[in-house]
Amino acid sequence: MKTTCFLKPLMLLLFLSNYLMAQNKCCSSITIAPELVQGIHGTPILTNQNTTAPVLAINASADLPNVAYVITKKNVPALNDQGQPDTLGGGGHVVLGADEDGVFTPDSKMRYGIGLAEGDSLEVTAVGYDLVMMQNLTDSLLNGVSPGSGPCCGMFAVMAAVLNNPALAGFCDSLNSVGIYTGSDVTNFEDVLSVLTAFYMLEQLSVESIVASFNIMNANGAFISVECGGAGMNNFVPYGMHVNRRYVYAIGATANTCCSGITVAPELSSGMHGTLIRTNESTPIPVLAVNASVDLPNVEYLITKRNTAALDALGQADTTRGGGDVVIGADEDGVFMPMDKTRYGLTLAVGDTFELTAVGYDLVAFSVLMDSLLNGMQGGSPCCDLFGFFALGLNKPYLAGFCDSVNNAGITGAMDINNMEEILPIFDVFSNSQTSLGSMLAALEFLNASGSFISPDCGGISANDFMPYGMHLKKQYAYGVDNALVVRDLSSVSLFVVYPNPVKDDLLNINFTTQKEVDVVIRLFDALGQEVHHQVLDQVSGNFNTTIATQHLSAGVYYLELADGESSKVHKVLVN
Repeated sequence: MKTTCFLKPLMLLLFLSNYLMAQNKCCSSITIAPELVQGIHGTPILTNQNTTAPVLAINASADLPNVAYVITKKNVPALNDQGQPDTLGGGGHVVLGADEDGVFTPDSKMRYGIGLAEGDSLEVTAVGYDLVMMQNLTDSLLNGVSPGSGPCCGMFAVMAAVLNNPALAGFCDSLNSVGIYTGSDVTNFEDVLSVLTAFYMLEQLSVESIVASFNIMNANGAFISVECGGAGMNNFVPYGMHVNRRYVYAIGATANTCCSGITVAPELSSGMHGTLIRTNESTPIPVLAVNASVDLPNVEYLITKRNTAALDALGQADTTRGGGDVVIGADEDGVFMPMDKTRYGLTLAVGDTFELTAVGYDLVAFSVLMDSLLNGMQGGSPCCDLFGFFALGLNKPYLAGFCDSVNNAGITGAMDINNMEEILPIFDVFSNSQTSLGSMLAALEFLNASGSFISPDCGGISANDFMPYGMHLKKQYAYGVDNALVVRDLSSVSLFVVYPNPVKDDLLNINFTTQKEVDVVIRLFDALGQEVHHQVLDQVSGNFNTTIATQHLSAGVYYLELADGESSKVHKVLVN
């Protein structure tokens, strides 16, 4: 007897466990819901990076010919029309969208004003359904007429009364308002979500409420006549979904890139330099954690002053594309003295922090575009007239004077654009404010979005996304600023000469003069910061000459560092 009493609750627990883990499916005994292999993606995925192709652990049965993937934002509940977490079907996380093959970029999925950002997690759930049946049902409900009952849309007034859900009476109008007028407007599961939302008049969808919406359709199958897309019975719309089989992706920082699928933005390793940099001391050679792709032949470094917001034309913190700290300069190789970087009257002083951000771009493409816009003609009119149209279309009157403003900044043609430092004034004009990394991206995006409008005569190629760039806003390397050195050069070296430069005959000559006996270290680095030569000179005094053989080095940019134990000096060297 005791055994029997023990088994009953055990059997009940097993039943409940099996019920909770059951696949949500309809309609026949052979219906099998598709199931994803469960797990968490090994590495964070960028918001503009494609997810990997999902792998099904169990395929859908033949009565579910279409399989799509529903995307939810983890730990963000779907809300009802009262702004409270929805409990329909058990409630759950908010649905941001659906995808036909499960390969998508997180930043392309947004619903209810909710998107995905760094630090978020998204979940993917497989759903099986019959698209043709959903198309036929939707078309019949919207446009069908049931004999003796009138338009099928009128049926929802009855359902609204029976279910005590007044909003359901507006089913047809709700679908029309989102552009669904016939079954042919339902082309994928993203459209099906709109149909399901209208069925239950939900404020926000969760996976659980999707199942509940399918269930109400099937529970009313006998009530929906054949003329209105029903089958004279319940369980007539097959679907399959396993709410407990989800694949999770964590969202990492975003690399902003354009234009091809292979474009890779250069990335610095994030961090803070271990020692303070004196205002008249050169920064060390920055090392890229990720190299730019070949369509970004130029990589330079933008310098921002931390905690100093870029200001707009009204003197307020700029919010363009998120805004950010003010850009006070750029540098071709990232080796510079803090005292040499100043813009808008802003400088770097003791106690300040500045950050480097790598940017990849195509200098030739940018120079050609700007020269064509400033000096080109289209149909007998100056290309500068384009900015009059931009000013009207974007409601930014200042853009009408773009060419004059750029000319006033000393840029009249391609010969005035040789590096990012010389390009920065153009970004100032685009945003009509101080430049931040966010406003730079906004300007680059504007140019590419206008590509099909800019004719080849004006530097365009009659297509959008024609000017590649890459920048990673979250990958910045920071330096703190210290007091200046007493002298600008090495404390014990009065002369430091490197020749020939570019190197010829596979030999680099180094000449320096010391004011006292000193130990000197000579190091040569490649463009990635890898040391390719190391030489220690003990107790050097007076004039000294040495050479470095370069025949084993690849052509490119190198950096020669001379250090005396107290400070150092760096020369850029070109090897042909």
